[in-house]
Amino acid sequence: MQITVYLDLIFIINYLVDFYVLLITGMLLHQKLHMIRIGLGALFGAALLLPCVLYPKLLMGFSGIIISIGISMGAVVISLGRDGGFIRKWFLSTTVMVLFGGIFQLLKSRLGVLDITFYTWLIFFLAGGIACYISICFLVRCREERDNLRHIYIYHRGKTIEETIAAIACGIT
Repeated sequence: MQITVYLDLIFIINYLVDFYVLLITGMLLHQKLHMIRIGLGALFGAALLLPCVLYPKLLMGFSGIIISIGISMGAVVISLGRDGGFIRKWFLSTTVMVLFGGIFQLLKSRLGVLDITFYTWLIFFLAGGIACYISICFLVRCREERDNLRHIYIYHRGKTIEETIAAIACGIT
């Protein structure tokens, strides 16, 4: 059996995902974003993945882990810089990537799609990207509100009820 690999499609798909993940990471960190730097970081990640596609043994074992981490860290450094907690930026970008991939696979399995064309991938990419961004923003908002609890005291007929605004807003009781 022969497998045909289209390197241009792998490069474009990887570039789009890297660009999106780096953009979302920068937005979540409230960092000033430079689209050229984010594009260069995504280009770095997509270009260095191509040899790994051609020679999959590069990603096996401990050396594969080091290569994967190095590529993603390089993309984060190019896009978002080293200042302000480089490891935090890298960890957040990795978390966004894992969440995005999980949402993508959920959409794929729920809709029963077995054969993914490029256009199907683009639709899933947009839907998964929007869902990923909304879920991460919700979690960040819940964390910020949890750190800034506001207590409400209600006095009615001799009884006192205490509630917190953050718990109500995030659905945490």
